Amino acid sequence: MSASSTHPEIERKFLLKHLPPGFGKLKGTPIEQGYLVQADTREIRIRHQSQNWQLTVKDGVGLQRRETEIELTKEQAAALWPMTHGRRITKTRFIYPYLSYTLEIDIFSGDLDPLRMCEIEFASTAEAKAFRAPEFLGAEVTEAPEYKNANLALHGLPNSEKVKERYGTLPFLAKDNDLYVVMVTNQSGNKWIFPRGQLELDMTPAEAALMESYEEAGVIGRVLSELREQCTRDDNSIHHLYPMKVIQMLDEWPEASIRKRQVVKFKKAIQMLDDPAMVKCAQALVARISL
Repeated sequence: MSASSTHPEIERKFLLKHLPPGFGKLKGTPIEQGYLVQADTREIRIRHQSQNWQLTVKDGVGLQRRETEIELTKEQAAALWPMTHGRRITKTRFIYPYLSYTLEIDIFSGDLDPLRMCEIEFASTAEAKAFRAPEFLGAEVTEAPEYKNANLALHGLPNSEKVKERYGTLPFLAKDNDLYVVMVTNQSGNKWIFPRGQLELDMTPAEAALMESYEEAGVIGRVLSELREQCTRDDNSIHHLYPMKVIQMLDEWPEASIRKRQVVKFKKAIQMLDDPAMVKCAQALVARISL
């Protein structure tokens, strides 16, 4: 093993309510982490980022912990990485400047999609306690053990046993008397979906669906709320789908850097979807749309 360092880590962690202004212009860095040891007050992980491998030991809980970082050679990483099987996470990290702070925004993928969190490191506990979170940050989870990366790797999303509801749109437009729809990839980039997300406390379901369409797909339009369809997927999550007549498609939008977007004929979109419940829901919705 090569260079190493030990230092205090003073960090606060928040969930994201929505992506901040200008996020779409940021370039993210893919990260994969695997855990060798996870205990109440100690965790040992391996991180792969930008072709570099690093072993990290974190001691303590909550706001302030002690962190030891050791650079690994590729050979050392190759020997240790298989030992983390079943205890791994993948995410993309974006560095977002805010006032005098550096916010690290993590977009999780795989089984942890659609989780989004923000971490901020501070020079002192006084500075950390004085920090006032901007409006795009949601609940603070600094002291919540279920949101530690190590526990996410072991146990998955918190409250995953509860029924989840998602609100989204089927963005459509007419061309040459044919129906076209807008699709985007999920956060992992391996599936095509219609834009959707969770319900915000201060929004109606239709408003939440509109916001997700803007953030995920960069589309602005008019929701036909009276034509909503609902489906239950194999994981028991409930999805509410609204048709949305597209008025404008933006060249830049909040999640442009983490999602692909396509405008395709509806017949092709059905073939691109891998979720039978969503296919039936979309077909029922389109049958009620007048071009």
